[in-house]
Amino acid sequence: GLVSVGLDRDDRPVGDIDRNFLASLCSQAAVAMNTARLYESIEVARRTQARSIHQLEILFDVTRKLGEISNLKEMLRLILGKAIGAVDAEKGSLMLVQEASQELEVQVVEGLPDADLQRRINAGLVECKRFGRGEGTAGQVWATGRTHRVDDTGAENSFTRREASHVRSLICVPLRVEDEVIGVINITNRKGDLCFVEEDESILCALADQAAIAITRVVPVLAVAVISSGLLMMLLADHVAEFLKKNRMYEVLG
Repeated sequence: GLVSVGLDRDDRPVGDIDRNFLASLCSQAAVAMNTARLYESIEVARRTQARSIHQLEILFDVTRKLGEISNLKEMLRLILGKAIGAVDAEKGSLMLVQEASQELEVQVVEGLPDADLQRRINAGLVECKRFGRGEGTAGQVWATGRTHRVDDTGAENSFTRREASHVRSLICVPLRVEDEVIGVINITNRKGDLCFVEEDESILCALADQAAIAITRVVPVLAVAVISSGLLMMLLADHVAEFLKKNRMYEVLG
């Protein structure tokens, strides 16, 4: 940079003594500014490293806990909560593909301003909008299997209700097992009005990969449990019917 001065208060040019003083002052200022920039870059690097370590700790914690959970809803809430926390976001949702309708359906949400609405959605009492393959951001991620990041929803034509939905920025990552997308995680609005960065995408993709494997492990178990329960009910129904039939027979004979 440079410093420029004009005439002194008596409208005379700056003399040698003043020029030497200004040169010395500018040299000191340059050293101070360079030192401040160095400290600033070190602080940025320190914060970045601390955030990276925090994200890795979350990933390890999720990997450990997913192996301990057999309840699908509880697992989905854990996955979504950890994903939101990993990138310092405000809210998010997790959607799974429904085989029967071939649509993405919201399973759990987190961070909604209306806590009662969030509770009712998570309990399955409120039906959210579903998305077909290729429909909206979530549908596009389902169709392509690729992460989609939007730094400013106001600049994207697909976000026609930006103000109503309070979505400023988002990352949508696929839940993928091999070549099959079984769902998506939507993470919305990084705190502090900041934009999401590549590092956020990386940690969310790693978390989504772990989550997808865990979900496919739990779903077949639940399916077997449902089928087994159904068969058991049918078997019990036959026994109950036979029991009632014998009782009626005894009543007739009696």
